[in-house]
Amino acid sequence: MNDNVTIPDRFPIVILDLLMYVLDMSLFIMMIQMEVEFEHELDLNRLRRAIRLAMDAEPILGCRLVTTPPKMHWRRLENLDDNILEVAEDDEQFSAFRHRRISALEGPQLAAAVLREGGHDRLLIKVSHVVTDAGGTKEVVGLIANIYNKLDSDPDYRPVPNCTGSRDISQVTKRIPWRAYPRILLNLIGAFIPNSLPSRIFSLDIGDGPPEDLHYVSSRLPKERVECIARRGKRYGASLNDMLLAALYRTATKFGNWDGQKKLCIGTTVDLRRWHMPEGQGEAITHLSSFELPNLVCNLGRSFDDTLNNVVRITGRRKRSWFGLNVIIPVQLLAAAPQNLMFRILKNMSSKMTTGEVSMPGFTNMGMIDTATVNFGKPPCRAWMLTPPSRLPSLAAGVTGYDGSLTLSAGAYPSSRTIIEKFFEEMIAQLPG
Repeated sequence: MNDNVTIPDRFPIVILDLLMYVLDMSLFIMMIQMEVEFEHELDLNRLRRAIRLAMDAEPILGCRLVTTPPKMHWRRLENLDDNILEVAEDDEQFSAFRHRRISALEGPQLAAAVLREGGHDRLLIKVSHVVTDAGGTKEVVGLIANIYNKLDSDPDYRPVPNCTGSRDISQVTKRIPWRAYPRILLNLIGAFIPNSLPSRIFSLDIGDGPPEDLHYVSSRLPKERVECIARRGKRYGASLNDMLLAALYRTATKFGNWDGQKKLCIGTTVDLRRWHMPEGQGEAITHLSSFELPNLVCNLGRSFDDTLNNVVRITGRRKRSWFGLNVIIPVQLLAAAPQNLMFRILKNMSSKMTTGEVSMPGFTNMGMIDTATVNFGKPPCRAWMLTPPSRLPSLAAGVTGYDGSLTLSAGAYPSSRTIIEKFFEEMIAQLPG
């Protein structure tokens, strides 16, 4: 720890911490992981030290969540030097670490493992989704890499703890002019009313299982294929994300035996850092993500190009009107309520989602991984992120990119693993190239 800064022993929770904790209790296994493959060996002692210092640089990572009355908060752990880095002896042990949950209640909010494979190391870093999102996870990995590289030339390097950076969503909302709020409210009403009747929303049931049986399914699109997909998308003014969404819609209707009558909606995430923060990152490690509900109604179209045109029309309209901010108003209202009331409201909402009829697919674009983020002495040959697994029988898939390639991922149970593998095969087959 830097001698000039004393790290407090407790930190307040923010509204999105509370929401993610509720989701961790009910709907998702709230951890985000980044897996990195190197063509060189890492300095394990230096890596261990870098991970430990990262928990000082961003003190929230070295905390556990305290839920006992009178008020929930983050409590700094007394001993952070134990079990910082697991060195796996074989792929089985490495895989077991990948599937192991990270507990917000026990802490810390960060864990890592390395597998040595004859001069080629594989690094896996997992971060609690209760404390941050995918964008924040990339910031955590980048922080560890930066400290790792600085320790090479300065073994006594110690980062200054970030004890004052805001973790609150207000760092986004303060950039929104008041004149925008009526429009945002109308956008909110327009997004949620069409999706509020469960029997009218298309559901995709792929099976579920106990958390201890969790595994991951992933499929990689190489750089050449991604370039081909991007070229095709340009003809329609479509982003890569639009292309993937179109493929997901068409694949979901095939696997879910869509009757042509129920509305087609997919829950997607939005990184507010990218859209509403010029710096591209927050003041501290926190949640700065939101979601959108692009609804095709029943307009799938006969061909992939038809579907893509519909997706581009919907996402284009949203991107022109305070993209990702639909939930800002309800979040602000909740944040103003007493903590106990916030918790009860969120638990009630989560319970309705668990027992309700809506089981729409989810898709999270976790973005590109910059080479500098994962440069541990040298850049890796591969890097990707793993999507937080859903406890519901619906598909919760994600995508991340590195060095031009894309990797699809999803949590899977024994009953759903084969289905998800075939789903990804079909989804990729829908794409050009």
